[in-house]
Amino acid sequence: MNAEMAYAPVDFQVRNLGGSYYEMLQNINVTKEEVNDRVIYRADTILQTVNVTTRSEGIVAFIRMKYTQDDEFALINSGISDSFDPGYQGYRDYVAWCKEQAAVYFPNLK
Repeated sequence: MNAEMAYAPVDFQVRNLGGSYYEMLQNINVTKEEVNDRVIYRADTILQTVNVTTRSEGIVAFIRMKYTQDDEFALINSGISDSFDPGYQGYRDYVAWCKEQAAVYFPNLK
């Protein structure tokens, strides 16, 4: 979804909605524009609500913010053909980041 705001958007945010339900928000492609002495920020906002009961579910939820399951399979297949494929390398870097975030936001889950 495209969003327009009068403040600089947060890059990434995870909020516990209660129990094992979380809201995950990510703003990408952020632009800043001055219009009539006002600053307007525009961003592509990704928002999802997920039920996370294990660390693995948290990792998958983060991955799904950027890649569909089909995208993921395609990138893995590219990596099987060529482990130095830039798309595959970007995917692996993102998965590593997702694992780091899961350790931050879901430290007590196994």
